[in-house]
Amino acid sequence: QRNREQQRQAFQLLQDIHLCPTLNMIPTSLAASRSRVAIVCQNRSSRSERTQPQNGISAQQSRIHRRLAPFASTAFLSIPGHPCARFSGRYVYVNVTLCKLTENAYDHDRSSSRDKEANREQGVSRHNIVPIATPRTTTEPARKPVEALPHVIQGGMGAYVSNWKLASTVAANGGVGVVSGTAVDNVLARILQNGDPGGHYRRALAHFPDQAAAQDVVAKYYVEAASEALGSAQRGHYRAVEMHSLHPSPDLLKLTVLANFCEVWLAKQGHDGLVGINLLAKIELPTLPSLYGAILAGGDFVIMGAGIPKSIPAALDRLSQHSAATIPLRVEGAEASEFESKFDPTQLFHGCKFLSAPLHRPRFLPVVSSLVLAKALIKSCGDGVDGFVVEMNRAGGHNAPPRGKQLSDTGEPVYGDKDTVDLEKFGELGKPFWVAGGYGTPEELRKLINMGAQGVQVGTLFAFTRESGFAPEVKQAVWNDIRSHSLRVFTDPLVSPTGFPFKVVDLPNTLSAKDEYEARPRACNLGYLRVPYKKEDGTVGYRCASEPVASYKKKGGLEEDTVGRKCLCNGLLANVGLGNMIRTKQVYTPELPLVTAGDDINRIRQFLPERSWAGSLDGAVEVAGFLDGYSALDVLRYLNSEVQCSLSDHVASAYAPAEELELPA
Repeated sequence: QRNREQQRQAFQLLQDIHLCPTLNMIPTSLAASRSRVAIVCQNRSSRSERTQPQNGISAQQSRIHRRLAPFASTAFLSIPGHPCARFSGRYVYVNVTLCKLTENAYDHDRSSSRDKEANREQGVSRHNIVPIATPRTTTEPARKPVEALPHVIQGGMGAYVSNWKLASTVAANGGVGVVSGTAVDNVLARILQNGDPGGHYRRALAHFPDQAAAQDVVAKYYVEAASEALGSAQRGHYRAVEMHSLHPSPDLLKLTVLANFCEVWLAKQGHDGLVGINLLAKIELPTLPSLYGAILAGGDFVIMGAGIPKSIPAALDRLSQHSAATIPLRVEGAEASEFESKFDPTQLFHGCKFLSAPLHRPRFLPVVSSLVLAKALIKSCGDGVDGFVVEMNRAGGHNAPPRGKQLSDTGEPVYGDKDTVDLEKFGELGKPFWVAGGYGTPEELRKLINMGAQGVQVGTLFAFTRESGFAPEVKQAVWNDIRSHSLRVFTDPLVSPTGFPFKVVDLPNTLSAKDEYEARPRACNLGYLRVPYKKEDGTVGYRCASEPVASYKKKGGLEEDTVGRKCLCNGLLANVGLGNMIRTKQVYTPELPLVTAGDDINRIRQFLPERSWAGSLDGAVEVAGFLDGYSALDVLRYLNSEVQCSLSDHVASAYAPAEELELPA
């Protein structure tokens, strides 16, 4: 302890940035004070445990350490019974001390006489202050250590908008980069058929632990860049991928595992930042192999919304041990537990050596829109839930339905007081949380941190960066329209076959236009949003409200459920330049995009140059004949500007690399 004033300033820093109310919300920038930081916690267990801890470590200290250790910037020390830490219910109040660490010993010569006397009364000397080794059990999968929880999570926008390039840029610059796991099996297959420009996916496949499976995928889908078949693929005549079902083939399961592995693996290369994967609870059939592929690649987070993913924590526990996992499958007309989706890695990759080594379990962040749902998930999953993304109705993509069924004059769902989320009460849950849906400004980020949130999840601002997966012509259309006028985002209550409201950007030459939608023949040939239903003979069938009406009715569906439904699967793949061809009046035409974004899409105007530059623009890429656009790094700097500037002089940056830190002179 250097002096009382420095200690007071350090503790004040943590109070200022409001990131130390609970064990789950340790500051994201402990290392930023330019001094080594040790956290001293009191043992809250019984008197006998305090005086006689097993191996010098009590059970309470071990529990504390498992929660705090990933966030410490240096060796973690425990001083049993030290008076400068106290507990109250689920909250812990810690006194953060700036101290010089010498051979894992506390430098008592720099302590005040009062502290020395207090230490003697508690029986604390420099010899019984020991680093705690993290206990490991055979039943609990290892959680991957995370040095800090960033303020910004980049939204996981599917399909392939949140690709590995975008996630890598965000993760390398202090945020949580997120790849979308939606339809990535088709994404991988189609990119390989396009010749795999740059060779990135073949490079990732070369690092997959089962090379036989990887080579099978390459042999089946890869098309040499110089071959005649490539022209057909580039025109959208892609080889079909099997649709997911209750009993998928081993080839489809391997393709799904490999595709998710590739996205996460590529996003994690070249930096030590945090990478997560986003999945939709509504799309249940590919969930388990998708999770396993992300775990194999070392994913740090799994973020899941569009449903109630209460079975996912247990599945993550089992898959990280290469054990078989199951999740309940919702089948219309069947009992809740009658059908389930099962995935067993040991059967799919039988005999592979990598199955003997346990994997790190990623942290799980469900996307919720109410405090009631968050509490229910904590009650049913316990510590399996590591935090929350609280999504408001201004977010892009699918939104939670409002409590009422009233529509506005424009035909959009009306959200009322019952749909409002009390964010302050989320802080009482003891879990870190990020807020999504209209909070993508530095001012909102600062307010949320003051309120007790960890930060924000931002999608729309990242969606149209140069690194995102949107096709160049889609980005350019959005950039040009936003320069000339404000784009309109329509919350469509009918467009999604899931029944959830879905936000659609009003752009010409896309399926947002009524005439384009009506001209497209109804078809369901990808099947991600198909709904399983129980047939009269007890077997499972599949139907989608965007398929031909006659076919849907034949399967027991209601005609009114097909009104206004659009094929999101094909539209979203067309967004990223991977759309297929569809037959219209004996002529093949390309699938049209269906662009989604949040209500704050017009905020990207601030990142765009006032006009298209013909000369050199630093860091830009050539799009549609000229240089344009903005980078994900621009968005990160913008979002973090207010948080960084508001820190005290003792903090150089909230994202200062740990290796740059030095002890005080």
